[in-house]
Amino acid sequence: MQILHLALTPLVGAPMRICRALALHEGVSARFAVLETNIGAYDRMVFDTDLQWARDRDEIVELARTADVIHLHNYLDLNSAQFAPIDLKKLWQEGRPMVRHFHSAPDAVAQHMHTTAQAVADCPIPKLVIAQFHARYYPTAKIVPNIVFGDDTSRGNDLRNCPLRIGFAPTRFNSGRASRWDTKGYLETTKLLKSVVRKAAARNIAVVVDVIEQVSHAECLQRKSACHIVIDDLVTGSYHLNTLESLASGSVCLTHMDRATQQAVFDLTGRSDFPAVAVGLEDAEAVLLDLVSDRLLVEAIGAQSRAWMNHHWAPKDMARHFLDAYAHVLDHPGQPFANRSNSPPRVQDWMNIRLHDLAWANRHQRWPRIMPDWLRQLRGSVGKALRSIGLKP
Repeated sequence: MQILHLALTPLVGAPMRICRALALHEGVSARFAVLETNIGAYDRMVFDTDLQWARDRDEIVELARTADVIHLHNYLDLNSAQFAPIDLKKLWQEGRPMVRHFHSAPDAVAQHMHTTAQAVADCPIPKLVIAQFHARYYPTAKIVPNIVFGDDTSRGNDLRNCPLRIGFAPTRFNSGRASRWDTKGYLETTKLLKSVVRKAAARNIAVVVDVIEQVSHAECLQRKSACHIVIDDLVTGSYHLNTLESLASGSVCLTHMDRATQQAVFDLTGRSDFPAVAVGLEDAEAVLLDLVSDRLLVEAIGAQSRAWMNHHWAPKDMARHFLDAYAHVLDHPGQPFANRSNSPPRVQDWMNIRLHDLAWANRHQRWPRIMPDWLRQLRGSVGKALRSIGLKP
C-alpha cells in the first residue's frame, strides 16, 4: 500500500511521525510532501520533513498519480490548488481514496482557508481527527492518535542527582482568558510556577522551573526530558503533543482534560487510565506542592507514565488506526466514517461543546489574577526606558 500525505506546513512534525510509524508495517510505503517548511513559527521550530514542494515537485506529482490513498491534512480540500498540477477534485471524481485529517477546530480551519465552518463540516472527504479537544467538533470523523517516538535511553540517574525541575513549554504567550483554545495560559501559569517555587522554598524544597520558549523542537525535547514534572495546558480542557512527549520520556505531566477530551482518548485506546495528571490551573498549585514534597512518588509516576506509553501508545500499534482508515476508504471510496454519537445533534453539541465552554468561562474567577494588558505594556516600556539610561539592570 502506498500513501501520500500532503500538507501546507510541517504541522509540528505530525505527518512525518505518522509516515515513520506506518513504515514499521510490512508492505506499507508512506511519504510526506509539505508545501512550505519555514512559514510563520516554523522558521524557528524546525521539524523533520520528507518531500518539499520547491525541491521535489516532480516526484510529488508522480506519487499523487500512483498512490493508493491520498492523505490530506487540515487546510487542504478538493478545491485546494497549492500543489497544482495535482488536481484533487479530479482525483476525487475518479474515485481515488482520500482522507482529510484535522489538527485544528473548524473555526480555525475556516479562518485560515477564508471560508465558513459549515463549509469545513460539509467537505465530503472522509474525516480523521486527532484524539484531543478537536474531536468534539467532528462527530463523523474517525479518531486517530498523535504519534510520538519515545527516547529509549534511561535518564533515571541523571535526574536523581539534580534539583527537582518543572518544565513549561508554551507556544503562545497570552492569557488563558484570551482565547478558548489558542492559549496555554502563559501569564497565569508562569505566575503559578513562581508561587510554587516560593512556597516550596519555605518548606526547604529546592525547585527549579524551566520555561522553554522559542527554541527548536529538538532543544525543546531535550530540555523537557531533563524535567521531573512538565506542565502542558492547565486552562482549556485539552492535552497536546507536549503531554505525549513528556509522558513518553518519563516525566510527570499535568494537563487539564475535560470529559469530552477524556472520551476521545478512551475511544482511541479503550482505556480510562491515561497517565497524565488531569488538573486545572485553579487546583494545580496544591497538586504541585504535594508532588514536589515526595520525590520518590514523582519518580514512580514518571516511570509508570513511560511504561504506559510504551505499552498503549507505541508507534507501530498507533499506526493501525490509520491503516484501518485506509482500508475503509479503499473498500468504500468517498463514503464517510460512521457518526460516533447516537445523540441528537442539539444534545450532542451541548454535552460535548457548550457545557465545557461554560465551565471554562466560570473557572476564570479561580485563576491567578494578572495585570491588564495596558498596565503590563506600560510597565514593560518603563522598564525598557530605565534600562536604556542605566537606571535598571
